[in-house]
Amino acid sequence: MSTEKFFQSRTALITLFAACFVVLISLGVRQTFGLFFMDFNESLKISNTAFGFAIGMQMLMWGLTGPIFGAIADKYGGHIAIISAFIFYAAGIFFLYTGPNTGIFFQIHMGLLIGIGLGGDSH
Repeated sequence: MSTEKFFQSRTALITLFAACFVVLISLGVRQTFGLFFMDFNESLKISNTAFGFAIGMQMLMWGLTGPIFGAIADKYGGHIAIISAFIFYAAGIFFLYTGPNTGIFFQIHMGLLIGIGLGGDSH
């Protein structure tokens, strides 16, 4: 039986918990959008089609920007990639909360900005 530690250093354990925290926060917020669908539909008059298109765009942006943020993480460090992704994500949530949410603005806030932020959080 080996007496080696599973985590060789304390830094590895802290990194693991930090990465889990980032994924928990980013995906936790994203998973709740379905709970607010009726509010989007009733208050903002967002149709099922517009909501589905925004979520589809979000998934597309998540997939397209993941490798870009991975390259940023390789070149400049993971903290730069996470911070820049957080800025996109926070801007999307902020504009979704405060900005005009009709037509193309809903697609930009919910689909484009939040999707780009997710791409950086999953590298």
